[in-house]
Amino acid sequence: MNNLGDLRDTVVALATAPGVSAIGVIRLSGTDAVVIADKIFKGKNLLHQPSHTIHFGHITSPPTLSKRERSKR
Repeated sequence: MNNLGDLRDTVVALATAPGVSAIGVIRLSGTDAVVIADKIFKGKNLLHQPSHTIHFGHITSPPTLSKRERSKR
């Protein structure tokens, strides 16, 4: 039995030491990584960038659905 999970899973992890610092790096990989990151990344549109590149921007909270929008699902 393989306990590693599916290699296509999307995984996120802190790549820098936790604590107060000037910069924090978050590593996100997997089949849905770019789609997920593009929803919360404020900077360039990541869906239109080449693979294996670095981009400056900010991570924001994802938009939340209103009670009315949730009831339509």
